[in-house]
Amino acid sequence: MLLRFLFLIVLFFYNLNLFSQIYVSPYGNDSNIGTEKSPVKTLDIAFKLLKEHKNTDNIIILKSGVYHINSPIILNQEFNGTRDKPLVVKAAKGAKPVISGGAKIKDIHILENGIWRINIPDNLIDKEVAGLYVNGKRAVLAHFPDSGFFKIVSVKETIIEQGKGRYAEKAIQEIFLDDNAFKIISEIPKDEINKVRFKIYHNWDFTVRYIDSVNYERKSIYTHGKGMKPWNPWKKGSRILFENFTSALSKSGEWARAEKDAVYYYPRNNENPSSSEIIIPVSESFLRISGNRGEGNFVENIKFEGISFKYCGYAIDKKGFEPN
Repeated sequence: MLLRFLFLIVLFFYNLNLFSQIYVSPYGNDSNIGTEKSPVKTLDIAFKLLKEHKNTDNIIILKSGVYHINSPIILNQEFNGTRDKPLVVKAAKGAKPVISGGAKIKDIHILENGIWRINIPDNLIDKEVAGLYVNGKRAVLAHFPDSGFFKIVSVKETIIEQGKGRYAEKAIQEIFLDDNAFKIISEIPKDEINKVRFKIYHNWDFTVRYIDSVNYERKSIYTHGKGMKPWNPWKKGSRILFENFTSALSKSGEWARAEKDAVYYYPRNNENPSSSEIIIPVSESFLRISGNRGEGNFVENIKFEGISFKYCGYAIDKKGFEPN
């Protein structure tokens, strides 16, 4: 009986020490126990083990490699350390771990004009593309004009649903363009038009929207969303530029998603598909800190040390971005 009691005490302290440091490696296995010689593979499992076996000495140690995430790591007060002994997520000694919110793309074709057609995998086709990284460098979304802006001629708004606020909940705007701006729009293939978005800069605000349709006789475009704010509407002279269409690819390092299943890219000097790393963001952020200030539930005493975070992005969907 005494021997069994001593064995249980030893086993308790062994397990306490075992889970005080959880090791993670891209070459590990999530069925492992998380020791240095038997690391788990994913951050999800590492945080799950930490939650199940939490004590104030818990440390997650990442070995070298890339850790892919499809959604943010969510931290709440369950993961809190103390001021003296914080929860630490850190690189192993000499290691260079990277937490990546992106996905590698390998299906690339070179078109006759030298532009790359980067085919989006089936599992990502329905996601908005928030950006493009080639060999670690962020590409620029193709836009026109290349520098400066066009000026709006006038704007007509039709209110669909007013609501109770000072500006309409739903409205359609018709934006009239000058000859130079409309010439660019009129030359965009009709099957690309709905993917073209524009930015309007109006005083201290800016709005991002997509083109719904084009009126070729009136030299105007239609878009829908919330009503314009009466204290700062779009108007004659407001600045506008257009982006995300293939004919705007005029400089190396630019990209556009003109088709649902492909991204187009104007390569930089000395870039070639066979040796280039192409990444599009999948996760919109790396970390989500989930506390509740009103209830006094704070997320605190958590440290990240020696870790690189790369390749995430917030994608603007078809609703656009209304001014705040």
